[in-house]
Amino acid sequence: MNIPDEQSTYWNRANAHGAVWKQHVWALVGPVDRSPDSSGSSAYNWLNAYVSSSLSGSWSGQKASAINTYLTSGDGAPFASNVATDADQTAYPGICYNGSYNHGCNIPQSWVGFDEWPMLWSDVGGQGGGQSNWGLTTDNGFSESRAGVSTGPGIAPPKSFFVRWYDSALNGKNANDPCSKVSGFKYQWIGLQDGKNWVPVKDLTPTAKEVNNVPLVGYYPTSGTEFTIDAYNNGTRKHIGDQPTFTGLTALNSPNSNGNTLMVDDAGNANSAMKSDGSIDFKKAKDDQKLDGYFKLVTWPVVDSSCTATDPLANPNLEAHGIDDTMAVNNQTAVQQQIDTGWTVGTAFYKFDVARPKAPTILQVSDDNEDTTAQRQNFVDFPSDSTDPQLSLGDNKAWSHASEPTIRGDNAVAGDIVHLYYDVPNRTDSSGTLTNRIMKKNESGSNDNGDQYDNLGTEVGTATVAADGTWAIQDTTQVDNTKKGERVRRYHAYEVDPTDQMQVSSHVSDISIVDFYSGPDAAPTFNAIISKPDGTHLNSDVPHTVLNTSTNTAALPTGSKVKISGTVSSTDGGSALHIYAKGKVKPSSSSPNGTELTGNSKVSCSIGNTSSSYSINNLPQGSTTWQCVIDPSWFADNVGTEGDQWTFSAISKTSDGTESAAATQASEVNVFAPKPGMISADWRGVIGTAVPADSNAVTGGVNEEGATVTVTWPDNTTSTTTIDNSSSGKPKGYWQISLPEGMRKGIVKVKVTDSSTNQSVEEDLSMNPEPALSKLPFTGGFSRWTLLLALAAVVIAVTAYVVFRKAHSRLVHKGVHAK
Repeated sequence: MNIPDEQSTYWNRANAHGAVWKQHVWALVGPVDRSPDSSGSSAYNWLNAYVSSSLSGSWSGQKASAINTYLTSGDGAPFASNVATDADQTAYPGICYNGSYNHGCNIPQSWVGFDEWPMLWSDVGGQGGGQSNWGLTTDNGFSESRAGVSTGPGIAPPKSFFVRWYDSALNGKNANDPCSKVSGFKYQWIGLQDGKNWVPVKDLTPTAKEVNNVPLVGYYPTSGTEFTIDAYNNGTRKHIGDQPTFTGLTALNSPNSNGNTLMVDDAGNANSAMKSDGSIDFKKAKDDQKLDGYFKLVTWPVVDSSCTATDPLANPNLEAHGIDDTMAVNNQTAVQQQIDTGWTVGTAFYKFDVARPKAPTILQVSDDNEDTTAQRQNFVDFPSDSTDPQLSLGDNKAWSHASEPTIRGDNAVAGDIVHLYYDVPNRTDSSGTLTNRIMKKNESGSNDNGDQYDNLGTEVGTATVAADGTWAIQDTTQVDNTKKGERVRRYHAYEVDPTDQMQVSSHVSDISIVDFYSGPDAAPTFNAIISKPDGTHLNSDVPHTVLNTSTNTAALPTGSKVKISGTVSSTDGGSALHIYAKGKVKPSSSSPNGTELTGNSKVSCSIGNTSSSYSINNLPQGSTTWQCVIDPSWFADNVGTEGDQWTFSAISKTSDGTESAAATQASEVNVFAPKPGMISADWRGVIGTAVPADSNAVTGGVNEEGATVTVTWPDNTTSTTTIDNSSSGKPKGYWQISLPEGMRKGIVKVKVTDSSTNQSVEEDLSMNPEPALSKLPFTGGFSRWTLLLALAAVVIAVTAYVVFRKAHSRLVHKGVHAK
């Protein structure tokens, strides 16, 4: 800030209605000179007279006035502009001394500082131009070896700020004038909150702090010079035209012994933002109170109560200067009045941004500009992709087939202009360098907010926000989804109010990723599933139960797994393979493909590409093999509803959930040993009905047709039979082996090996080949009662026949006599 020295423009003669005061507040925009100077200091060179250079016309201030413009490196020296050109202020002087001299108006004023008046830490070497009290940006801290200063981010060094009240009419003749007696002042740090409210900074000055017994200082007009600086104590004039004396009489944020200082009451305590050396931690002040990061140092004079001033400060209540919490919460109008009646003599910033419109939101991507609602795809939450660090910048993701998609959003203000940008995160030039990417200022930093990017990427276009807050912009830059490096784009947007004089942009939206994939993948394939050993395959993909004859126990070999395998090809990469199993006997799953195996705790699936970047759920681009190993207990859990005849299905799903055609493979998976189901062993032989050993077996479903039954007789000879379920009227699994001739009684043992080669345990049963008397065979094998009845019938028949013949003979004899 610079007060012009021309007397004609400083202010006019005394005017009860005020006088215009021109302001010069210079803003620098662009790259800053951080090259080492002659002393080796690499800190910002406060001594470069940027403002003076801009006044001489060597730089253009016009470009800098568009402060919302994103400037890139290569623009050369920073641009300087007087941003207060159109912001004149009105000063209200009191009664001018003798009414004859433009500078002779006896109203207290606060020194604003210029060159080495006073000497602050930033004015190294006394060369001027180093007033740090205005617009001190503390984001990165300070390091200046010549000044012995080194602070961390957010911390302003000691002697960064000052307060020095004076009276331009003060001289030996009016030193005792009540309005010249500025023997004290109040000061307070206030901070901006929520972009609109000024509140006390609680970590510094929760209420205004008063400093008393300061020397009186004024301007004394002399011939040949602008003015001479004088100090008065009890009416005694002392010339202080040298800078060290002036600085020594000025209150600084640095401790001293006379009390004329800006040290707050609890400086050095843990709860204070001021350290014991006077340095100020604006980061702490901002974080503790959730402030915006814009701080002001405001001061009010303490003068004799008999001093009055003309309109509009007639009879001010000097005791009421300052801002407290109640006023800040309930009456911002009164807060602004307090600021207006005081002087703002210092400003500081920590990670502050001007109040901006809210960022627009990217919601959907559609395949063309004239789409229907049904064609639009919403962006969804998207976890960071460890395989591509560039994609981890995205917050959400969508998929599209379009070469010219339309990006749609909302959360914008009607009439605003939305600007949409994109980048291709993996696009490189001929030398392999990433090109025109959305770049972070610090690639290793943790802040991935879009506002922190040096490069916004490539602009897609603009759109005016509709009345309902929605907007749509078509990307006509032709997406080439045939190349993996070109397939992914990241979009983000910001908006601008075209009616705003400053054209301040909103924050930049979150980054949204669009994956322009090629379409559904081809159907996966299955390798043949070898369900049991045969002449060609000595090992199978399905394990089988084995009998341990020494312990008569049957179990699967240790570590047994059911294995299924095949190939899968992901056109774009990033697809997921899903494997299902469905029983043929009694399907229970509502899914047409059956029960999903992938993701089940008893199933482990892998792919042939062993890179840690890929998995069954994140396939590499191109073809690879796959394999799933299934714990047999999964089938035990499901056999009751699924049976032992299975159809396996494999489907590849692209990132957006588009499914490939299903590949299927039918196979028997029977890992359970049967039970012989022996019913009897006697003179007829051995009879039984074989059933699955698992208690979950499907009733009437799974049977042991084709199983081989082996009987070991008491004499250790064996007999076998095969279950064929062909006997009419017999249950499924029925079998019978006849008793060999002459077999003695004893224990018979029976085991079954099913058609899948599962072996049962041996069951034994006591056998007695001699039938009971009631079952002895006699002439055809009938029972004795049956034979006796038959014999009785024969006897009766014979007797009847004999009786008949005798009767017939008598009749014949009598007839012969009659003749």
